[in-house]
Amino acid sequence: MTSFTNTFGGGAVSPTDVGYIAYTFSINTQLYWPPFSQNNPNVVARWNDAQASSTGLVLNMPDATLASNGASAIFNNKGTYSYVIKSLNGNVIATIAPGTQWYLILTSNATQDGTWDVVQFGTGTSQAQAASLAGPGLVAVGGLLQFMYSYLPVNTTFTVTTGNLATVFVWTGGSGTGNLPSAVTAGAGFVIGISNNGTGSITMTPATGQTIDGASSSAFSQNQSAFIVSTGANWVTVGKGTQTNFAVTLLNLNVAGSSNITLTSAQAQNILQVYTGALTGNIEVIVPSTVQIYYVTNNTSGSYSLTVQTATGSGVAVAQGGSSILYCDGTNVYSAFSYIPSGSSGTFPVGASSAPSINFQSNLSTGFYSPSSGKAGVAANGYPVVQWSSAASSVNYLQESASAMGTPVSISALGSDTNIGITLTPKGTGTINIASLAGTGGTIDSTVIGGTTPAAGAFTTLSASSTVSGAGITSLFASPPAIGGTTPAAGAFTTLSASSTVSGAGITSLFASPPAIGGTTPVAGAFTSLKSGNGSAGSPSLVFTADTTSGLYSPAYGQLGIAISGTQVAQLSSVGLSILSSYKLNLAGLTASQLVATDSSSNLTNVTALPANTTATTQASSDNSTKVATTAFVKSAITNVPTALGVGSIIFAQLSGAAGIAAGGTVSASGINPLYFSCPTGGNVVSQSSGDTITGVWQALQTIPTASNLGGLFQRVS
Repeated sequence: MTSFTNTFGGGAVSPTDVGYIAYTFSINTQLYWPPFSQNNPNVVARWNDAQASSTGLVLNMPDATLASNGASAIFNNKGTYSYVIKSLNGNVIATIAPGTQWYLILTSNATQDGTWDVVQFGTGTSQAQAASLAGPGLVAVGGLLQFMYSYLPVNTTFTVTTGNLATVFVWTGGSGTGNLPSAVTAGAGFVIGISNNGTGSITMTPATGQTIDGASSSAFSQNQSAFIVSTGANWVTVGKGTQTNFAVTLLNLNVAGSSNITLTSAQAQNILQVYTGALTGNIEVIVPSTVQIYYVTNNTSGSYSLTVQTATGSGVAVAQGGSSILYCDGTNVYSAFSYIPSGSSGTFPVGASSAPSINFQSNLSTGFYSPSSGKAGVAANGYPVVQWSSAASSVNYLQESASAMGTPVSISALGSDTNIGITLTPKGTGTINIASLAGTGGTIDSTVIGGTTPAAGAFTTLSASSTVSGAGITSLFASPPAIGGTTPAAGAFTTLSASSTVSGAGITSLFASPPAIGGTTPVAGAFTSLKSGNGSAGSPSLVFTADTTSGLYSPAYGQLGIAISGTQVAQLSSVGLSILSSYKLNLAGLTASQLVATDSSSNLTNVTALPANTTATTQASSDNSTKVATTAFVKSAITNVPTALGVGSIIFAQLSGAAGIAAGGTVSASGINPLYFSCPTGGNVVSQSSGDTITGVWQALQTIPTASNLGGLFQRVS
């Protein structure tokens, strides 16, 4: 390009317009508008003979905002290689093939890239420019459109948008999720690609209510890939599967120690896994959370377990010296088939009665399962038939034994204890039914079963909630009593016979000498204890054959009542005998000695009062004791007062003139003059002197208690 020198300073003058330029470029080249080139030779001329020295080169147009709408240029490719003309920021405008000429005109300078229209010269018919038709999944190459995907690596949860048309998402993380847009919004034919190059599975999930391959999601395990295409309503995958370059290879891994081992993606691709080394603790071999099958052999040593599992799921313990076929569903590891060496154990799923974990090919619903912790069960055709459980620290158990022809099978109790019972317990009100009970080899409480001769054994316990019945029972009881009840039944013996005596703990407590049963001669045995109900006056509990309304009963605790003809007449308790007011105690014909007790001197003891008209022996006048004094004794004492005193008749007369002394009563002094002692010859007062006879009388009379009202009959005068 011709350059010009600025006369004002000598610098180069940028041209404002260049009509023609020819050049060959070997690298991607940025073009400039002539006014802004600052003497840069890479300007846009009106006619440009530009040719590339190799394929794939690009010419970038200048900033469109620095030119006016209508700015234009013609590019003529005289070379042998095509090149691409792009906008300032890389949008394709046209591909210039060898021997073609293209006219470019700027129709909008609103952005740096601008909007360009292109027209090819030298063709007989008009044709579309491939570059203008290019878009997602299509690129213009040599004037032609070619199919091409873009590449987008992801390692965390991502969401696909409609702008990701023809994008291949390459998963490089662990387990994750990708969310698809609505198939309706994306439109039929919208396509993306998924390739799992990560260490876990990637799950693609469609919008709510839509499906992918008819399911709610689709998981891609390691090395799986596919195109996901919208049908306009749902999603389908095309070519989903694993790469075909895998091989069945062997991983021989030393896992010695006690630390868990996490397999790398490369290690987990080995189908055959052999683990060796001396274990010093229980370990886990962590496999990726992808769908995979493993053939595992545990050749470790040491008394510790080795479990194959995912990082967050459950797994399977492989016995030392054993091999297991395991499969991972992307979450958990399960046992597909196991060889368990002698002396080792295997692990199976819990299962259920409808799907036993150990079953049979011809009948998958028949086998063994675990109903709950500590229990094992057997199922047949999907129904539970037997369950076993263990008690804490169990030492006893049940054994069922087969038998030879002609002999019965047996169920036996075995264990550490010397004596082991067997308990059969029905549920609720259910019963235990034995279809047939026969044989002579067994006993119940020493009673032979199946024998025809009664045995001497006795029941130690007999209880039930119903009544005893049957031909052998109803012949003894008119109304069979309830067994196990707490209320005596009203049944009575209709027949009781035997050739021996009644004995046993329940009998000897009642009979001192058990009587013979069935004999005709009464036995001399006596009751040692006789108990009955309390009874009442109208129905005494202890009565007599001739009169069932007269007898004894208990009105209350500690009391004994006597009833005659259904009416209470007396009551005896710890305080004494009480006679009802309408009854009396007839003591006629009994002497005092028969009624009351006396001491060694024939004195009454423990008597507080004697009945009226009680008689007693008249004591001698010289008897000065505490014996009972009769009226005859008192009269004799007064009559025999010495006549010399001249007072005896006076006292007697005064007493006789009184109202009289009733039995147990007192004498009133009203109207009776005091008694004066005087000489019978002249009325002179007898002098009282010590030793006088009257003084002795006075002293005797002075001892009469004032309360008896007799003291007022006497007055001492001088």
